[in-house]
Amino acid sequence: QPGPCAESFHLGGLDELQALWDTDPSWADSTTLVIADPFSVPLAAWHGATSGPGAPAVILGGYASGATRPGATSLLCDGTIHGSGLVVLRTTGPMDLVSSDRSVVVGPMRTVTAVEGDELLELDGVAALEVCESVLADLGVLVDATGALRSGMLRLTVITSEGTGPAGPGPGGAWPEPGTGALRCGRPLHRGDQVALTLSDAEAAAAGLGQRLGAVGWPRATDMLVAFADLDGGELVDDAAAVATNSADAPAVGVFAEGVLAPRDGGFDITSGVLTVGVLRGGRGPYAGRFSEG
Repeated sequence: QPGPCAESFHLGGLDELQALWDTDPSWADSTTLVIADPFSVPLAAWHGATSGPGAPAVILGGYASGATRPGATSLLCDGTIHGSGLVVLRTTGPMDLVSSDRSVVVGPMRTVTAVEGDELLELDGVAALEVCESVLADLGVLVDATGALRSGMLRLTVITSEGTGPAGPGPGGAWPEPGTGALRCGRPLHRGDQVALTLSDAEAAAAGLGQRLGAVGWPRATDMLVAFADLDGGELVDDAAAVATNSADAPAVGVFAEGVLAPRDGGFDITSGVLTVGVLRGGRGPYAGRFSEG
């Protein structure tokens, strides 16, 4: 049985990538790895580009880290370094996606009762920030809601008829509007939407990650693991250690990124505070060699 084949591209933007898979139906059955320049590839463009009928079912990747200004990003493709756009690796090998879920739901489900665009005003008739403060106080957490949301310790997940996902792209899915008690989420919400408040739990996350990897058969000698962890989530170092523990002697490689792609509402979006692992299945016996540190 033939093993996975791969090809690489450098493209100027997501519109060029979308044009490739819109005109070539074989992309829908491919696994795609993407690393993008955060200055030239807009955050808001990801979901639209990856939710069309021709998009690959599995996309893994995120934003390259380290650059502090446009043009300073280093993206390597076929021996050439590029300062903008995105680099893409397309492979025919099937891939299972596993995400680290660091959070446990705290308190009851809440209902959006007042909202203006992407500004969440009230949950169950109470100012949204006040609800967050109350939940943390009940749990005895000695961090205010503003700090907890900004760090990603406390997160808002929205459940709608279209699917479930973070309220917005920030670490906590929302950020407080000073002096108003409101939370800005970065995407439109609606009255009646259900909201879950979740709190980061490192021990549960490590155990859950191990269980999810085991569920897809990892480690197998014929497989390879590729991991992307969000650089903003410093606690994800623990998750990376969990990946290493579960990898044993099997081939695995990973990187910290400035934001990681994760499935959302039929497509993929850049999400903070997430570690996403792709288990790439081989086709003709164990992968030869080992990845070395350095």
